[in-house]
Amino acid sequence: MDAGRALVGQQRILPFDGRKRTVSVKLQDLTLAAAAPCDVAVEVKSAVFGAGSVRFTLQPIGQPRLEGQPRETKGKKWRCREFPAETSLAISGLRGTTAEALTSEASRVLLTVEGYLQAHGVRFDRPPAPDPKQVADAAPNAGGEAQRLARSITAVQRRLLAIDPVYRSPNRKVRYEGLVDFDAVVGTDGRLYRPRLTTPLGDHQERALRVLPLWRYEPARRGDEEVAVRVNDKLVFRIF
Repeated sequence: MDAGRALVGQQRILPFDGRKRTVSVKLQDLTLAAAAPCDVAVEVKSAVFGAGSVRFTLQPIGQPRLEGQPRETKGKKWRCREFPAETSLAISGLRGTTAEALTSEASRVLLTVEGYLQAHGVRFDRPPAPDPKQVADAAPNAGGEAQRLARSITAVQRRLLAIDPVYRSPNRKVRYEGLVDFDAVVGTDGRLYRPRLTTPLGDHQERALRVLPLWRYEPARRGDEEVAVRVNDKLVFRIF
């Protein structure tokens, strides 16, 4: 079914306890609570639609963190110790008859980043924009125009949502938990462009980078004009 193909490969946020291997949701009974520490960002691996229902296979890839939520790091007790290698999500009560309607109904449970923010009272309706060409950069080695643009900024960017990557080691022999530094450009659309890890992670670099397209910011401004800006930020990477 086209609805299944449309969702497979997408990254979404499941606003339920991500430690569970199976999650069942009836749309007519659906209520979304405040952001919980075990909400989980996932990649949709498969989708099978039936009569009024759909079953997804999901791979956990990270933990969402809204602005104002503390970043938990090594030495602090994690409330969500581990996630399964895969999660099975069953949604019943679908009423749509077209691929578009079924995808929309499933998206009430498997939230887009924008849907997740909206569910928690944060409006973000900026459409994606092209990779920014003019970027404010206050670094000493940045070009003169980039530095001048950085000095003209009147309101700095503000992070709205971070996704801290998680990875389940197949042999369970590798465990890691720590802060990872990266730099990137926050575009005028509030998305990250050209991310680069500055903390070495070896073979795990791509696993950390893959969640960064889900991060969202309020862009920097120069007066009423939104400005793309180079930033240095941190994420928490966990291997369990």
